[in-house]
Amino acid sequence: MTFTLHKIVSIFPRMPADEFEVLVADIRAHGIRQPILVHAGQILDGRHRWEAARGTSRTRRRFASRHPISSRRSKRGGGRSPR
Repeated sequence: MTFTLHKIVSIFPRMPADEFEVLVADIRAHGIRQPILVHAGQILDGRHRWEAARGTSRTRRRFASRHPISSRRSKRGGGRSPR
């Protein structure tokens, strides 16, 4: 599968390299636990999970393809916040 990054992901800073390596190790061991939010072939949430999974041998990835606004409203309060 080929996806592009939606411009919305650019409001969040890149994950530091040491944290990214921990994420890669976790995905290698356990797979993706929280789905990557995709709309119209663009990743809206889960850029780091997607990139980390691409660096592993895990071929099964989890995606959620819902309306991006309604999905984000239900998840407010958690996750990384823009700087």
